[in-house]
Amino acid sequence: MKVDRRTASALILLGSCTLVLGGCTRATPAPANLSSLSQVLFGTFEHPSDRLLGQLLVDLEQVGVGEGLEDEAFAIEALDDSLVSDLSGPDRDLGLAPGVGAFTESGFSVPDHTAYMTLADLLPVAGSAETYDRTFVQDSDPDCFIAGDCQYLRTSNHIVREGFGFSFEYTYFKDYRWVMPSTSDEPMIVGRGWSEESVHGEAGQNHIWQWYDLDVWMHQEEGTLRYISIWSEAEYAGLTDALTESMLISAIHDSFAIYESYLEGQGG
Repeated sequence: MKVDRRTASALILLGSCTLVLGGCTRATPAPANLSSLSQVLFGTFEHPSDRLLGQLLVDLEQVGVGEGLEDEAFAIEALDDSLVSDLSGPDRDLGLAPGVGAFTESGFSVPDHTAYMTLADLLPVAGSAETYDRTFVQDSDPDCFIAGDCQYLRTSNHIVREGFGFSFEYTYFKDYRWVMPSTSDEPMIVGRGWSEESVHGEAGQNHIWQWYDLDVWMHQEEGTLRYISIWSEAEYAGLTDALTESMLISAIHDSFAIYESYLEGQGG
């Protein structure tokens, strides 16, 4: 097995989390309404009016700013068929893909965050990926989206990712849209991602059977409240469900830090 810098770090983390406090980070029960808000935001991403999504974002913001939730991860209920009916995805039971969600606070404005959404090469913010090439599809114009003149940005992404001894190559779709909530003059952004097919590792032992995610950027007086929810059914050789969940939680929190570092490097 090739052990590069990323894999070595991951193996150290895996070993340490079995020793510290008896185990790795686990998702805790979600605050009231967080699961339903995450599900409905995902399922209504294409709703033609900002009014519904805007209210959902206001409600989500109220949950996120409540009690210092940015340091935790929460168990989110699985999606159902009605919430993914407009997407092509693997023929899998959605109930096998429970979600985890987490908040964080960013010191940058919502528009600042479009800087990495519109990259054609996402390696600067891609964590363990060896390749992360983004193509803008359906006539999406990155500059138009950054300016706020185009509501949607739609992307197809070719990714090669390695870690914990596995190697995956796959296509992942990610769409973004601006939303103007009725309670504010400051726009917010919702992102929705998914894989159309199950992903299998080179050795045939590791599998991402299904993957859906929700990203939200909510305006705050001094920056942005971020939220990510991921619904995933994955199988990694030698890893328990608890360790797999812990990996996912770590990936969410790592991505928050990577995005923030990137914006700091760009001067915001």
